[in-house]
Amino acid sequence: MGYVYYKVICDDDGIPCDYEFIEVNAAFEKLTGLKGCDIICRKRSDVVQGNESNEFSWINFNGEIVINAGKKEFGQHLRPFD
Repeated sequence: MGYVYYKVICDDDGIPCDYEFIEVNAAFEKLTGLKGCDIICRKRSDVVQGNESNEFSWINFNGEIVINAGKKEFGQHLRPFD
């Protein structure tokens, strides 16, 4: 199971707009093709370009969980990162 720990970044209105990678596991690296050594301490917007769809936004989904101090388990199809 892929694992990523990140810090949510909010805009001036408190709306999640990005996040910063803090930690990833080997399964996350294998599933995404992203290496932890290349993405740790970097913002998602600097690492991944154009992988948000109109139907699903990782930033909004994850930001809502953090803001509401909740948790969710889910499955989501992810196309490979370029």
